[in-house]
Formats: sequence, structure tokens, C-alpha cells
Amino acid sequence: MSKNKMETRAELTSIAIAAYMDLFVMMQSAAVSHWLMFELTFAQVRALFQLAVHKAVSVSQLARLLGVGNPTASILVQQLVERGLVTRTEHESDRRRTVVRLSEQGLEIGAGRRSEREKQWQGWLSRLSDEELRGLAQGLHALQKAALAEAQSPSDDTLAEAQ
Repeated sequence: MSKNKMETRAELTSIAIAAYMDLFVMMQSAAVSHWLMFELTFAQVRALFQLAVHKAVSVSQLARLLGVGNPTASILVQQLVERGLVTRTEHESDRRRTVVRLSEQGLEIGAGRRSEREKQWQGWLSRLSDEELRGLAQGLHALQKAALAEAQSPSDDTLAEAQ
């Protein structure tokens, strides 16, 4: 690849990152009031987001995802159980393990926010030309595939645990 193409790629990457960061800030400004309404701590919200992404995890897996110790994750789970936002059940094959999931109420809270975000995106996307929308859809789909591939590749921690 020539130097000129590399610069163009670097410039396009910078433009894409800057645009994403601006959109993220705009979306988060609306989200903050939504989450403040539930009087959740930042750690509790982070735990809910991880559960929304990963669906069902053990307490120790949640601890790793949040970058906290098992006791801290256990306390967070207990607080969220008490608020009715998550459930704990025994693992099907290993009764020593507890599986944590969003409860119906937790799912509803997330779904409500998702509906608001979808309306926000509908408004923004309605302002694009068909060509712009096609290009954005193609680019976002490619980025989604890259992110999923990275998320599904084993991390160094996972490899170390398996050995």
C-alpha cells in the first residue's frame, strides 16, 4: 500500500472515530437522565450493561468483565437482586456456580432505553440520502462483524484459565 493510501486510511479512521465519539456523547446525554431516574450507582449500571450484552454469566465472570474482585461483584449482584433487576439461579450442571441474568424488570428497563435510542437514530437516519444511508449501513455492518470477531476470539485470560 502506498504512503498516500495509508494517510488516507489514517485520516478516514480519525474522522470515523471523531464522529462516533460525538454521537456517543449526544446519546449519553439522554441516557444519563434515564439511568439517574432509577437511582443506580455507576457500578450497578455497568453490571446491567454487561448482563445485557452477555445474557447469562457467573458472578466470577461478571467480576472479570467489570474488572473487580469476586466479593465486589457478589455485592453488586445482591444489590441488583434486591432491586428486582437481576436473578440468580443455580448452574444446570454445577450447583456450586450461580448464573446471573437480567430479570423481566431489568430487561424492560433496557428495552425502554433501546426504544428511545431507536427513535433517536430514526430521526438522524431520516436526514440521510439513500446513498449515505446505504454506505452507513454497509460500514456499520462491517464494523459489527469486526467487533463480534474480536469479542469471540479467546483472550489471554481465557487461554490461561483453560491451561
